[in-house]
Amino acid sequence: MQLRQIPINRQGMEITAHGAYAFPLAVYETQLDRCALGFVDWHWHEELQLVRVARGVVKFRVDERRFTLGAGQGLFIGSGRVHCAHPAQPGSAYLCLDFHPRILSGFAGSACESEYVTPFLRDPALEAVLLDGSRSWHARVLDRALSIEQQVRGREFGFELSVSAELMQIWRELIVSRPPQNQPRSARGNASVRKMLDFIDAHSAEPLTLAQIAASASLSESEGSRTFRRVTGETAFSYLRGRRVARVMELLKSTGKDLEQIAAETGFGGASYLIRVFRERTGMTPRRFREQN
Repeated sequence: MQLRQIPINRQGMEITAHGAYAFPLAVYETQLDRCALGFVDWHWHEELQLVRVARGVVKFRVDERRFTLGAGQGLFIGSGRVHCAHPAQPGSAYLCLDFHPRILSGFAGSACESEYVTPFLRDPALEAVLLDGSRSWHARVLDRALSIEQQVRGREFGFELSVSAELMQIWRELIVSRPPQNQPRSARGNASVRKMLDFIDAHSAEPLTLAQIAASASLSESEGSRTFRRVTGETAFSYLRGRRVARVMELLKSTGKDLEQIAAETGFGGASYLIRVFRERTGMTPRRFREQN
């Protein structure tokens, strides 16, 4: 299964239901050029994420850290970390496992939860872990990811039991082998950017200034600009245009409104500017996108 567009709320949080409450895990194969924007934009979620590149080369960003992964390499992304993914080659694709931490706990208040899950969810060493094959345990984790994909697709009787066991083994590898905790923490940058992302998403249809965006995170205009670019790799206004384009896509798919109406509702001001930015971001006109969706 592939998500062409990731739905997010006004806090920048992905609102996709990854699996069911009773078994909170979902498996995706993401081919980036099949995404509506041609990449996976900035977002975050409560679920833990494990990715393994299947084809090509993919560039991931997690908070301020950058990773370039080739086929067979992977990345673990911790809960609540803002991240995005861009293709470095045409046809690049990756396997993605999203699973909620409670699948590791067994039940609320268990020894697994109190001793081995909760204490590590905010461990800075587990914000993002590169699985590039430089350590022997990397291969074990990535092989288990493939095994989980096969079992979820096969859905044989009892697959939830064996998948849960595989996830617990993956988590054990991560917490036992986590790198030293003297790495620089990006928590402050992540928190500030989360606030600015939230503000932009909540007010994307309004005229915004950099001062307003920075103030939402209690930063000066210059500090807000530097922090946003350092963490995300783009300017606040570039991100704002992306959120507006995403909203345009939603309206093109779900309504019959004309482009002037959509432009007024999404902060573009006029149809001609909307068309230009939409084509730059997606490689197609709004009309063609509507016809295809």
